[in-house]
Amino acid sequence: MASSTLSPIRSFGFALDIDGTLLRGSTLLPNTISTLQQFQRDNIPFVLFTNSGGDLEASKAKKLSELLGTHISPKQVVLGHSPFAALVDGREDLRHKPILVVGSGLNGDSEGPRRIAQSYGFENVYTLTDILAACPAIWPNPHSYTDANVRQLPNNLQFRAILVFNNPLDWAPVLQIIIELLLSRDGQLGTESSKNGNTELPNDGFLQDNQPQVYFSSTDLSWNSEYPVPRLGLGSFRAALEGTWKAFAGPNAKLNVVELGKPSHIAFAFAETALEMWRREMLMLEKGQELLPLKKVFMVGDSPATDIRGANDFVSPQGTIWDSILVKTGLWDGKSKVQYAPSAAVEGIKAAVEYAIKNCGE
Repeated sequence: MASSTLSPIRSFGFALDIDGTLLRGSTLLPNTISTLQQFQRDNIPFVLFTNSGGDLEASKAKKLSELLGTHISPKQVVLGHSPFAALVDGREDLRHKPILVVGSGLNGDSEGPRRIAQSYGFENVYTLTDILAACPAIWPNPHSYTDANVRQLPNNLQFRAILVFNNPLDWAPVLQIIIELLLSRDGQLGTESSKNGNTELPNDGFLQDNQPQVYFSSTDLSWNSEYPVPRLGLGSFRAALEGTWKAFAGPNAKLNVVELGKPSHIAFAFAETALEMWRREMLMLEKGQELLPLKKVFMVGDSPATDIRGANDFVSPQGTIWDSILVKTGLWDGKSKVQYAPSAAVEGIKAAVEYAIKNCGE
């Protein structure tokens, strides 16, 4: 085929973490804007791959476009809970099943997680507010729940899954309700499974009575904001849940939590698919006729435990090579020893891109 029909889209791309890599809170880190402008000028595809959440991808893309000074498409945004969309159909088949969504929208919007879940295709979604409005006695320190969007709970409601989107504003009632459902009979509030504590059953009888599966969008213990020291992340809430679970169920009963954010294989596969789809979108914009295979993806991030570990462990179904680059502008300060070694450790995003271009194979 003549070279004039080849797409100028590069055969490598980037998956960029946001907090601690491009931004610190709402403050731009050095060279962020010039780097993204370089990507657009040189037809280098990229996605923004973060464990943060609490927003629709389209809304996040709009805000990032304003902050970063360059247009970001919703198709380029992979949030911690974006892979939840894969649970709607397929093996889990949760589209029509009752699910409890946990988290908070922007500015404490209690409806945020429900709207996001519905945008993914879930059709039977309940929130903490729904539960507390229906049964204030479920938590000994009730607030006033008069949200006009409260959804009534039907009789004998059986929750099939608990999706933790992001950090809830009020941990205590959320822990109360999740633990209750995990100890329940058939995922029904106000019940207790008779199998709990039966040592003749697997897992000492716990989670053997059709209780809901718990999914987490992120396991980051901490994250960087404009505050001088890291803030507690969703992984800290998970640690609180697991500690409470162990106190109730004992040391031998395991709590099976499914992780869908970084560093999970599911998250990286989702990000690779998003990057490949964005490359095809770029191809149409450039009016090219042939797209070169995606040979390499550079994961650039500030977290050894999520960004670097995930990229190092991920085996692409398409045979794409993932390379990990650790920057010193966020959680890692460049001094402490890291458990998961990156391909390169650099000062910031500019140096990361320079390393990648030298090692992209083009």
